[in-house]
Amino acid sequence: MHSNFSGMSLNSFIAALLAWLLTIAAVLPSSAQTSERPAGWTDESHGNRAPANYAVVLPDDRINELYITFTPESWADQEADMTKIYGERGAAGTGFGRRGGAATGDAPGIPPQMRGLIAEVAAALDRSEEQVIEAMQLMPDFDAIAAALAVDVEQLMDAVPLPGNFGPPAGQPGRQRGGADEPPANMQLARNPIWVSVTVQFADGIWHEVGFRFKGNSTLSMGWGSGETGLPFKLDFDEFEDDNPALQNQRFYGFKQLSFARSPVIDSSQQREKVATDIFRSAGVPAAETAFYAVYVDIGDGAGNAFWGIYTAIELPDDTLIETQFADDNGNMYKPEGTGATFAKGAFREESFDKETNSKSDYADVLAVFDALHALTRQSDPEAWRAGLEAALDVNGFLRWLAVNTLIQNWDTYGNLPHNYYLYADETSGALVWVPWDNNMALSSDAGTQGGMRGLRAPLTLSLADVDADAHPLIGFLMADPVYHSRYVALVAEVSSEMFTPARMKPIYEANYELLAAYLRDVGAHDDLADLRVATDGLIEHVHERAEAADSFLANVLD
Repeated sequence: MHSNFSGMSLNSFIAALLAWLLTIAAVLPSSAQTSERPAGWTDESHGNRAPANYAVVLPDDRINELYITFTPESWADQEADMTKIYGERGAAGTGFGRRGGAATGDAPGIPPQMRGLIAEVAAALDRSEEQVIEAMQLMPDFDAIAAALAVDVEQLMDAVPLPGNFGPPAGQPGRQRGGADEPPANMQLARNPIWVSVTVQFADGIWHEVGFRFKGNSTLSMGWGSGETGLPFKLDFDEFEDDNPALQNQRFYGFKQLSFARSPVIDSSQQREKVATDIFRSAGVPAAETAFYAVYVDIGDGAGNAFWGIYTAIELPDDTLIETQFADDNGNMYKPEGTGATFAKGAFREESFDKETNSKSDYADVLAVFDALHALTRQSDPEAWRAGLEAALDVNGFLRWLAVNTLIQNWDTYGNLPHNYYLYADETSGALVWVPWDNNMALSSDAGTQGGMRGLRAPLTLSLADVDADAHPLIGFLMADPVYHSRYVALVAEVSSEMFTPARMKPIYEANYELLAAYLRDVGAHDDLADLRVATDGLIEHVHERAEAADSFLANVLD
């Protein structure tokens, strides 16, 4: 017997219905099928289907408050792990060593990964390890360290091995600071700290068993060694979902992870990271959204919540950024670092291009940039060279980043050091797109006059004449091409007249100052408050200096 459902048999209808139900079941989180969600869970606040709520999580007009609670066990676990990596918390005082300290092997205040560095610096400068340890007490004032060692700053910088495999590419001149496949053991970056479980409270909501770990390199090691409490960290809201299926795909208003940056020694204005990314986006460069957070932490010792300071919360490029700033979020995303990240000829190494998505994919998109950049047509047929390069790399986007970054100044990125950027393979265009990252060194004529820290490298000049073309060919080769050079000059003119002007930036700096100062005043953070005004004035002075520099550069190049 058959019934007719618009020409469909009953058996066919039942089969279609079952297939539909199985499809629905397949996309449901397994925890929804097997476990009850915790009290207070809503699709909007905790679920993974709601879009990222930027107005709630990353607002521009207020400071959010976040409360983090450790159990005594989770706090002890992370303290023990950090001690294995960096030595005893606070044992290094304000520097990397111990004033009047002994040899590196007997100096418990020195983070373990720094001991080999000190030995290498001592050998390069023909100084004793004790002298280097003593001088390191003057961190972060590199001028004072150089004076204490009776060398000039350039000699000091040449003696400091660059992290990881940042040495010159094979075949390039310069002191090789690591093998082709692995950096020296004494200069390997410390591994990431472990994840531990915490409870997070925000507004009226509670998020259980959230992953917490400290993050960073120099900022983290210096802060830990000096005993600072408010260290940078990351949160991952479903890090422990395998241990508790009821928390599978837990989100924080649509965000899986958030990074929390704080580096008051480097940036006592407490707004460089936020302002820099806002400038990039206003200029059409994809960059992370950010917001200010006041973070309170209970370490489980019975003392309750302690104010750790004001942080800048930053979305992760491989999480929500590619979902909201690109038409397609299925492409490969890389976090380049090390020799390969220079894009110098012959420098490609897989380990220099850490995959943040699609871990099983190959490196064809990255290799295409290497091949196009170093093609012989660069000199024999520039038009064909440009076409080939633009098929592999979003060159206009890179030039836009370069114009903004060079105008606002940031020494700690490509052009000086091969790191602090992401590459996203935009499947819509088929080209790799440049995404800036870690901008706490930006907006200063060196690495941090407002915070008292001198730069390891000088920021690039607007002419970019100080860039080593072979070491950083993405800048050097493009600036040697008249077409790309003209585009760069036009972009500097655009950014300096529209996005980064004294008239536009001063109200932004002052508004951030008022927001931050009011909160710090309320919680009695008087030391931070005193530095905040001076640092904000420094930012305002800096934008005036850069306006003058842009006018001078454009007058010379367009004359």
